Amino acid sequence: MRPPERVRGVLFDCDGTLADTERCWDEAVYDVAGDVSLSEAARTELLGGTVADVVACLRRLGHPQEETELAGAYVEAVIARERESARPMPGAVDLLAAVEERYPVAVASNSPRCILDVALAAAGFAHLRRRSVAADDVPRGKPEPDLYEAAARLIGVSPRDCVAFEDSPVGVEAAKRAGCFVIGCTTDASVILDAHARIDTLADPRVREWIGCAHA
Repeated sequence: MRPPERVRGVLFDCDGTLADTERCWDEAVYDVAGDVSLSEAARTELLGGTVADVVACLRRLGHPQEETELAGAYVEAVIARERESARPMPGAVDLLAAVEERYPVAVASNSPRCILDVALAAAGFAHLRRRSVAADDVPRGKPEPDLYEAAARLIGVSPRDCVAFEDSPVGVEAAKRAGCFVIGCTTDASVILDAHARIDTLADPRVREWIGCAHA
C-alpha cells in the first residue's frame, strides 16, 4: 500500500518517534517499581502504553501502593527524567522542518498532557504543543483511533489523507484504525509493527519521497 495520492497532513507520535523519551518512561518505571520485578515481556507490553497501563501492570505484579498515588508518583518520575534527558530522535528535526513547509502537522500522544508538554519542550518541539492531542484530551487512548482522529481534526483534514509516524504496536493500530497511512519507525527488530511501511530512522530518505517533500 502506498501513501494517499494527495497527502494533506502529517501526524506524529511523540515518545520514541519525535522525542527520544522511551528510556525516560522505562527508567521511571524502575524509579517507582520498588521490589516489583519487571520481565522483558512486561516491558514490551508497556511500550507505547498509557500511565494507567503502567500502573495496572505494576499493581498486577504486586506493587502495594494505591493506584492514584502510584500514578502520581510515576508521572512525576517521567517528567523529571524527561526534563533531564529528552532529546529529538535521529532525523526528527530535519524531517519535521521539511514536512512543515508543505503540510499541516499535529502530534497524537498516549501521554497525559502534563507529560506531553514537557517532552515536546525538552526535545525542542515546544511549538507543537498547540497542535497536539494528549491521552486526557480524548475518551480513549491508543490502540483506539480517538487520538489520531482528533489530531486530524485539529489540522482540518481527514485521517485518510494523513501519513502517521509511530514506533509502537498500539500506536500503529490506533493510526490504522483511524484510516491513516502508517509508517512504523523503530530500530528494535523485536518490535512487530503492522504498519504500511517500516523504517529504522526518520532520517531515511525514502520518507520524503513517500510524502512528497523530497526537495523541501
